[in-house]
Amino acid sequence: MTGLGDLPILGAARQRRALRFALEQLAHLLESTGRLVDSLDLVASQGEHEAVAETLRDVHRLVVAGMPFASALALHPRTFSAEQLKLVEAGEQSGDLPDALRRIAQRMERVEILRREWWNGLAYPALLVHGVVLIYPIRHVAERDWSGYVTRVVFGLAILWGGILLLTRGFAALDRRGAVTQLPVIGGIRGAYHSGNACWTIGALYESGVPMLTAVESALPERPGAEPPELSRARHDLREGGPFSDFVDRCGVFAPETQRVVRIAETAGDLGRALLGEGVRLEELGTHRLRRAIRVGGKMIYIGGVVLVAIVVLRFWASYYGALVGY
Repeated sequence: MTGLGDLPILGAARQRRALRFALEQLAHLLESTGRLVDSLDLVASQGEHEAVAETLRDVHRLVVAGMPFASALALHPRTFSAEQLKLVEAGEQSGDLPDALRRIAQRMERVEILRREWWNGLAYPALLVHGVVLIYPIRHVAERDWSGYVTRVVFGLAILWGGILLLTRGFAALDRRGAVTQLPVIGGIRGAYHSGNACWTIGALYESGVPMLTAVESALPERPGAEPPELSRARHDLREGGPFSDFVDRCGVFAPETQRVVRIAETAGDLGRALLGEGVRLEELGTHRLRRAIRVGGKMIYIGGVVLVAIVVLRFWASYYGALVGY
């Protein structure tokens, strides 16, 4: 029998939680025993999520065969991102693998909280839109014209989901070209999240001993022909040995507040921790902007729905009264 946790959306969330818990366990066991093979075997045997346990068993098999831990994880690109692999590789090289795994687990927990913020915020406008779509054919229900009612409901839902799919694909295409950050409201939200993610990734890699240039290339991968010219020039200057603060000032990715924080932290010699804190601050700023945009959008949809319902009810009573008087 299929449970709720096996459904596509809920199953993915359950798998992410299981993977985060497994990484936390692995970090704790590594600190206690220092033996990666035995720790992997124990965590894989105790895993409750079958997909995560199977992944860890495969990683354990590869590590026993002599493959580095980061290389074994890289064979599962759907489970582990490029940033996570860079952190694990840096932790292996520096001998501080438990700290790297703990950073990844903490980051996954934070991303999960942000994801819940997005879905909880979008639920209210989505319900209002569905209500408007379903209330519109109410006249057919009153007239007991069920065929017309069902047709309009199906047609309305098809238009709604088709529009959502079109907007999603269009948003992804614009985002790949860097055009989303130029949009009035969405650009500020997306820009804050993008900058926050870049700051956190660079800070985490730099704190793990990764050179700054490698950390930047991991957080902001080069997209030939698709990235702004100022980012390409700033990347070139960084490769030539320029300071990281100049890169942040010139690349066009980070806000002025972040530029000031980076310049001060670079002078004080505490750049890694400053970038980690700035990443968290920017993501919280993006969440705040999202809540505000959803509140405004929800009110506009609510007002529009009330007006539409009033029009439908008035038209129904007008036609009903006209039928009574013979018009």
